[in-house]
Amino acid sequence: MNNNNGWYLFEPLEKPLLTEEQVTNIAENLLLPIDNTKFTEAISDESQMQTSGANSLPAGFTYFGQFIAHDIVPKSNTMGRQLADRRNVSPLLNLESLYGDSASHSILFDSDGLFRHSGKSFDVYRDVNYRAIIPEPRNAENAIVLQFHRLWQRIHNMCMQRVNEQLGIVVPVDTRFDTAKRLTISLFQLITIDDYLQHVLHEHVYKCYFEDQSIPLGLMSESSTFPSVPTEFSHACFRFGHSMVQPSYDLSQDTTKTLNDLLNFKSPMTSDVEIDWQFFFNENSPSMQSAKMVSLNVAMGMHNILDNATQINIAKANIHAGNNKQLISGRHLYTQLQNKLPSNAADNLLKNFRYQPSAKLRNVLTVQGKELPSPLWLTVLDEARVNRRTRQNKRSLGLLTSIVVADVVRKSIYEYVKSEYGTCKFEELRSVLLDRVKPFYNIDEIKKENRINLWQIIHLLSRKEKNMADNRNIWEVQNAWVDQVLDRENIPPEVSRYMPVATPVLDTDDSFMLSMNTVSQPEASLPLYKMKLLTAAGQWDNAALAFFNTSTFYEDPHNKYLLRCNMEGKLNNQLVSLLMVTIEFDPKEKAYITTNFWEIKSNTSGNEQKSTASTTSYRWRG
Repeated sequence: MNNNNGWYLFEPLEKPLLTEEQVTNIAENLLLPIDNTKFTEAISDESQMQTSGANSLPAGFTYFGQFIAHDIVPKSNTMGRQLADRRNVSPLLNLESLYGDSASHSILFDSDGLFRHSGKSFDVYRDVNYRAIIPEPRNAENAIVLQFHRLWQRIHNMCMQRVNEQLGIVVPVDTRFDTAKRLTISLFQLITIDDYLQHVLHEHVYKCYFEDQSIPLGLMSESSTFPSVPTEFSHACFRFGHSMVQPSYDLSQDTTKTLNDLLNFKSPMTSDVEIDWQFFFNENSPSMQSAKMVSLNVAMGMHNILDNATQINIAKANIHAGNNKQLISGRHLYTQLQNKLPSNAADNLLKNFRYQPSAKLRNVLTVQGKELPSPLWLTVLDEARVNRRTRQNKRSLGLLTSIVVADVVRKSIYEYVKSEYGTCKFEELRSVLLDRVKPFYNIDEIKKENRINLWQIIHLLSRKEKNMADNRNIWEVQNAWVDQVLDRENIPPEVSRYMPVATPVLDTDDSFMLSMNTVSQPEASLPLYKMKLLTAAGQWDNAALAFFNTSTFYEDPHNKYLLRCNMEGKLNNQLVSLLMVTIEFDPKEKAYITTNFWEIKSNTSGNEQKSTASTTSYRWRG
C-alpha cells in the first residue's frame, strides 16, 4: 500500500512508535551492563568468531546481503551526498548497481564489452583523483563490498568470454554484451536463491518459497504492483546484516584487518587489503570465517561509522529509520502476517508459532522503569536469537523475518525475469534462471548438492584467470611475430596479397584476444569481385587455446594444436587459396612448432582444376 512515507506491506502507524528521546535511550541500552554482563561483542558468547561447520554462516554473506541492499534499496540518508551520486534505484534485482545506465557504458566498459579496472585485479576503475568509477557509490565505502563489486565485474568478463565462444565475434559486440549481461544477472539471481537465501532464511520458509511450492503463498502475488521494495523490508527486516558484522577479519593467510581499517581504507586500494575469497565463502576450508550470529549484539565498530564526515551509530540509525517511517511494532508482526498471507499459507507457515521477546530485549526496552514497545528492527534481531535457542539453528533468521525477506527478494527477481523473458509463475522462477545459464556453463561443474554455489563460481573464475595469466607470456612478442607465424617470405605473391593480418591484442587481465582478418591489399593488380572477410578471436581456456566457434578458428578436438585455423578466399571465382596454420607445443624443448600449409587451386580452360601446394614448419619460443 502506498503512503506519503513510501510503499508498505502493512498499514503503517498513525504516528511514530517512539519519541526521539526514547529512540536514543534504547540505542544506548544496547551497550549497557545487563545482569552484570556487559552487553557487547567483546564477551558475549554468541558473538565469538565461529569456525566452519554445519551451522555456521560464511562471513561473506554479510556483504552479499549488503550488495543486494545497495542494488534494490535507495540510500535512506542522502544528506551531504553529491547529486551525481544519487542513483535512481529500481526495486528489481537486476545488478543496476554494477552495470549502471546507458550513459555510463563507455566509461565502465572497453570496446570489447569488458569492465575496465585500475590495473589491479581486485580494484575497480578509478578517475585521476582515485575516485571509484562505479554506478553505486555505497559500494565504495567498504573494502570488502568494493571487492565483492569487483568480483562480479570479473564474473561478467568471464561470462563475456563464454558468450564470445558460443556466438563468435562475427556477432556485433553490443549483442554479445547484452547476452553476457543477462547471463551474469541470471547467475547472480540463481546464486541469491540457491546459496544466499538458503543460508540465511528459516529452513521451513525457504522450503515453502523455493522448494516445495505446492501451497501458493506470498504477501505479494505475481500480479501485485511493485513500485519499490516495501518500507518494512528496507527500514527493518533486511537490516539484519548489521548485526552479522565481525569486529575484524582475516583477509588472507597473512593479513587481518579491523572493521575500522576496512571502512577507512586508502584509495586506490593497496595489496594489504586484497581478499582471498576462500576466507569468506569456502565452506570446505578450515580458514573460512563465520559471520556473527544475528542477535541484539551489534559489533562495537558499528556504533561509530563515518559517513560524509559524520559519525553514525548504526543501531540508533536503524531504530530511528523505522520509527520515522511509522513502522508497526515488532510485537504486531505476527498478527499482520497472519492477516496478510493467504489462509492456507498462514496455516502452513505460522501454525503453532509463538514469539515472546527475550529477557535481553525486554531489558533493552526498559527506560525509567517502563518497558517500551519494540521497534521492528530489534524484533528482527531478537527473533533470530530466540529461533536459535528453540531450534538449535545458529545461522538463520527467525520465521517471521524470513517470510518478509523471502517474499520481497523473490518478487524483486521475478519482476526482472518477467520484464526480460515474459510472464512465468513463481514456482517456475528458478527453472527459468537455470535455462538462461545452462547454454553457457556446465551446471554440474558448479553445482553443490543440486544448488549453484558462489564459491564454485569463484573457483571457476580463479582457474580461468590463472590459466590466462600463465600463458599470456606466449603472446607478449614483437610485431614481427605475425610475419613469422605466417611465413610470408615463402608464400607465393598471388596468395600473399590476400593473406590474413594477425594481431595479438593484450587487453585487460581478464581477456586475451588474438584476432586474424583476411584483407584485400589496395595494390592488388588483379580484378577482385569480393573476397570473403573472415574474423575470429580466442582466449586461453584450461591448458589449450580454445577459440570462438566461427568458421575461421576452432579448437582441435584431440587437443593436439594450441592454435589451428583455416582461411580461404576466391579470386574472380576461379582461384581458391587456402591457408592452414597450426601451432603445437613441444614440452621437452619447451618450444612451439608452427606449421603453415597453403594451396592454390585454379580452373583451366577445360574446367580442370590445377593445384599448387606447400608446407613449411619451424620452431620458436614465446
